[in-house]
Amino acid sequence: MNEQSRTPHDDTATMRVDGTANADLGRRLSEIARRVDAMGDEVMAVGLVVGDAMGQGAPAAAFRPGALRAEQGCSRGVEGLSQALTVIADNAVAGATQVVEVDRELDAQFRTSGQIAGSDRCAP
Repeated sequence: MNEQSRTPHDDTATMRVDGTANADLGRRLSEIARRVDAMGDEVMAVGLVVGDAMGQGAPAAAFRPGALRAEQGCSRGVEGLSQALTVIADNAVAGATQVVEVDRELDAQFRTSGQIAGSDRCAP
């Protein structure tokens, strides 16, 4: 559809679709972020179990630093991913909110322009 043939109604319908898609994206990303947080909790729990299972002696002492670095690296990765997903989800929700607000504004303008045109036609 070219720009000359577009009506405000077409733009409004497009924005409604975009707003719905953004809201759905925000919900899905929020759920993924929640699951990533739960995965971070699991990584910490695994680290505690590994720590408890290592025991004592030279083999445990040799294994412990590598295991701790791996656990810390996993935890940092999970935390970073969770933060990034939270920001993306927040931006998607903000985008959906903005689309809804613009949609309402355009709808009001469209109704107002229709009322003005209607009153002009009724004038003597």
